Amino acid sequence: MSYFDEVYLKRLNRYGLDYQSRLQGQRERNFENYLLKTPFRVDFQYLDKIHPASLERYKQDYSETQAYLLTRTSLDIPNGTVLEVINQDGEKHPWMIWWLEQIASSGYNKYVVLKMTHQLTWTAADQEFIQWGYFRGPGTSKIQDAVKSSTGKALWTENDNLYMFITPYNKELKKEIYFTTLEGETT
Repeated sequence: MSYFDEVYLKRLNRYGLDYQSRLQGQRERNFENYLLKTPFRVDFQYLDKIHPASLERYKQDYSETQAYLLTRTSLDIPNGTVLEVINQDGEKHPWMIWWLEQIASSGYNKYVVLKMTHQLTWTAADQEFIQWGYFRGPGTSKIQDAVKSSTGKALWTENDNLYMFITPYNKELKKEIYFTTLEGETT
């Protein structure tokens, strides 16, 4: 065996056998290093495991209504999942996965998440449901600006004077259901 076989090829192919897999492996390793030193590091539980992530501002939004959740590429979280994210101070806050921004060449998944504000309770089919929701009232246009198509047109338009809750999909949730929530129980 020569130095070429023993050392060079092993070092060259440690991230993959072709250029794309080597580049992707290096990007994933860079993201792992980023997770170790970022000030935005958070942890969350998903599928009975604690996963590290980075929770960063969404497009210079300082209101902390929306954020980017950067996770490993091996983690696939469906839209509408509510995660209890533990910040650096040890506090838990519920965040809903809104959508995944597909960045094929990056070494991480970039989810857009929405911070849930109220815990909702309702009864349907003689069963009580508890679910998190984001309260949107008059004058709060942060969400309306964020949900747009690639052409710049809004996906929907709503009257700005209405009160609404944005919740994950639930097949038991019907139009005639009344929510119960306590005032001041925001997180």
